[in-house]
Amino acid sequence: MTKRKEKTNNNTGGENITKKEMTLLFIKFLKIKKKGWVKSQRKGSTGIGYTFERLIGKQEENLPIADFYNIEIKVKKKYSKGDITLFTANPDNEVFAIKRIYDTYGTCNKNKNYFKTFAINVSVNNYSKKGKHFFKLRVDYDNKVIRLQVFDLNKNLVEENISWSFDLIREKINYKIKNLSIIKAEVKKDNFEIEYFYYYHIDFYEIIDDETFIKQIENGIITILFNISVYMDTKKYGNVYNHGTSFRIKIFDIEKLYNKKDFKKNN
Repeated sequence: MTKRKEKTNNNTGGENITKKEMTLLFIKFLKIKKKGWVKSQRKGSTGIGYTFERLIGKQEENLPIADFYNIEIKVKKKYSKGDITLFTANPDNEVFAIKRIYDTYGTCNKNKNYFKTFAINVSVNNYSKKGKHFFKLRVDYDNKVIRLQVFDLNKNLVEENISWSFDLIREKINYKIKNLSIIKAEVKKDNFEIEYFYYYHIDFYEIIDDETFIKQIENGIITILFNISVYMDTKKYGNVYNHGTSFRIKIFDIEKLYNKKDFKKNN
């Protein structure tokens, strides 16, 4: 492990963002901004974030901690109104919850690479339809869990046994997303459809508190996206693949969950 990587990932978890941490990331951001347009280091939609992380010296990993000290980095395209993935977390009340969800509620998919899929975004406010069932979330304060509710097509409750504990959510908040940096970038393509990014703006945020996170699930502001499939590919045949069970929020709702930090720099 290089010294640079150790610095980039020196996360202790649960701490408020500091002026020093913001300054260190801001200096790295300024150096990247001064480069102007930089070539994407990966094809596809993840290239914009992947390229920025490589430029600040962060190596690719799947650890449940923030990207840079105690700061989780999110990179968005200019004018983007899409969702921000806050963190991924499987239900923690059943060991094989993801497989059971897929086996019970997955539907056949036209994509020849998969047997079937369970891909759906669920919230407290709306019934989301998948196959022969509707799905919603419910905040169960008595048992301190977020429940996945399943209904039949007449909207009769079938089950609500799958859940995420408040303790799991607090752990994810404290070690992953207590502090955010949102970086904006312009995007262009050359004649060969190769993408280039210009990282031009950075903001810093600190979460209001854990209770606000739960409240914004109850308000329908935070949703959960499932993306589960089983491969038909010969090398991965029959394997259940969870692309990520993601807690998400729209970028224009971010200040319903976070306080923006007043970082006095001209960026």
